Amino acid sequence: MRFHADLHMHSKYSRACSKDSDLKHLTWWARGKGVTLLGTGDFTHPAWFEQLRENLVPAEPGLFRLGAELDRDISRTLRGSLAAAQVRFMLSVEISTEHFSSCFA
Repeated sequence: MRFHADLHMHSKYSRACSKDSDLKHLTWWARGKGVTLLGTGDFTHPAWFEQLRENLVPAEPGLFRLGAELDRDISRTLRGSLAAAQVRFMLSVEISTEHFSSCFA
Protein backbone atom coordinates (compact mmCIF):
# COMPACT_ATOMS: atom_id res chain seq x y z
CA MET A 1 0.00 0.00 0.00
CA ARG A 2 1.41 3.37 -1.00
CA PHE A 3 0.49 6.60 0.78
CA HIS A 4 1.86 10.05 1.60
CA ALA A 5 2.33 11.07 5.23
CA ASP A 6 3.45 14.06 7.23
CA LEU A 7 4.37 12.81 10.67
CA HIS A 8 6.04 15.96 11.94
CA MET A 9 3.16 18.37 12.47
CA HIS A 10 2.78 20.96 15.18
CA SER A 11 -0.46 22.21 16.62
CA LYS A 12 -1.45 25.83 16.97
CA TYR A 13 -0.28 25.57 20.57
CA SER A 14 3.35 25.10 19.60
CA ARG A 15 5.68 28.09 19.55
CA ALA A 16 5.99 29.95 16.24
CA CYS A 17 3.20 27.95 14.55
CA SER A 18 0.22 29.28 12.65
CA LYS A 19 -3.04 29.71 14.53
CA ASP A 20 -4.50 27.81 11.55
CA SER A 21 -2.65 24.65 12.63
CA ASP A 22 -5.92 23.11 13.75
CA LEU A 23 -7.67 19.95 12.59
CA LYS A 24 -9.85 21.73 10.05
CA HIS A 25 -7.03 23.54 8.26
CA LEU A 26 -4.52 20.70 8.52
CA THR A 27 -7.04 18.30 6.97
CA TRP A 28 -7.95 20.75 4.20
CA TRP A 29 -4.30 21.23 3.23
CA ALA A 30 -3.52 17.51 3.52
CA ARG A 31 -6.34 16.63 1.12
CA GLY A 32 -5.19 19.27 -1.33
CA LYS A 33 -1.66 17.87 -1.31
CA GLY A 34 -2.60 14.20 -1.38
CA VAL A 35 -1.41 13.52 2.17
CA THR A 36 -3.48 10.77 3.77
CA LEU A 37 -1.75 10.36 7.14
CA LEU A 38 -0.89 13.16 9.57
CA GLY A 39 0.91 12.95 12.88
CA THR A 40 -1.05 15.01 15.40
CA GLY A 41 2.06 16.58 16.92
CA ASP A 42 2.10 17.91 20.46
CA PHE A 43 -0.75 15.64 21.55
CA THR A 44 0.42 15.90 25.15
CA HIS A 45 -0.53 19.60 25.26
CA PRO A 46 -3.77 19.71 27.31
CA ALA A 47 -5.70 22.08 25.03
CA TRP A 48 -4.64 20.28 21.84
CA PHE A 49 -5.43 16.89 23.37
CA GLU A 50 -8.90 18.15 24.24
CA GLN A 51 -9.50 19.23 20.63
CA LEU A 52 -8.28 15.85 19.40
CA ARG A 53 -10.55 14.07 21.87
CA GLU A 54 -13.57 16.15 20.81
CA ASN A 55 -13.05 15.94 17.04
CA LEU A 56 -11.40 12.61 16.23
CA VAL A 57 -12.96 9.16 16.26
CA PRO A 58 -11.28 5.77 15.97
CA ALA A 59 -10.64 4.52 12.44
CA GLU A 60 -8.22 1.64 11.86
CA PRO A 61 -6.19 0.30 14.82
CA GLY A 62 -3.91 3.10 16.06
CA LEU A 63 -5.40 5.66 13.67
CA PHE A 64 -8.15 8.24 13.94
CA ARG A 65 -10.32 10.22 11.53
CA LEU A 66 -12.37 13.39 11.82
CA GLY A 67 -15.86 13.15 13.20
CA ALA A 68 -18.58 13.11 10.54
CA GLU A 69 -19.79 16.69 11.02
CA LEU A 70 -16.37 18.35 10.78
CA ASP A 71 -15.44 16.08 7.86
CA ARG A 72 -18.59 17.16 5.97
CA ASP A 73 -17.83 20.84 6.62
CA ILE A 74 -14.37 20.45 5.10
CA SER A 75 -15.60 18.35 2.17
CA ARG A 76 -18.06 21.08 1.20
CA THR A 77 -15.14 23.45 0.56
CA LEU A 78 -13.29 21.05 -1.78
CA ARG A 79 -14.04 19.73 -5.25
CA GLY A 80 -14.12 16.27 -6.79
CA SER A 81 -11.78 13.63 -5.47
CA LEU A 82 -10.30 16.06 -2.93
CA ALA A 83 -13.65 16.24 -1.16
CA ALA A 84 -13.76 12.46 -0.85
CA ALA A 85 -10.14 11.94 0.21
CA GLN A 86 -9.70 10.30 3.58
CA VAL A 87 -7.14 11.65 6.05
CA ARG A 88 -6.07 9.62 9.04
CA PHE A 89 -4.37 10.90 12.18
CA MET A 90 -1.78 9.22 14.36
CA LEU A 91 -0.96 10.52 17.84
CA SER A 92 2.57 11.90 17.82
CA VAL A 93 4.97 14.10 19.76
CA GLU A 94 8.43 15.48 19.23
CA ILE A 95 11.23 14.68 21.63
CA SER A 96 13.07 17.87 22.48
CA THR A 97 16.34 17.96 24.37
CA GLU A 98 16.33 21.75 24.55
CA HIS A 99 15.27 21.95 28.20
CA PHE A 100 16.77 18.74 29.57
CA SER A 101 20.53 19.18 29.22
CA SER A 102 20.96 20.29 32.83
CA CYS A 103 19.05 17.25 34.13
CA PHE A 104 21.82 14.86 33.12
CA ALA A 105 24.87 16.91 34.12
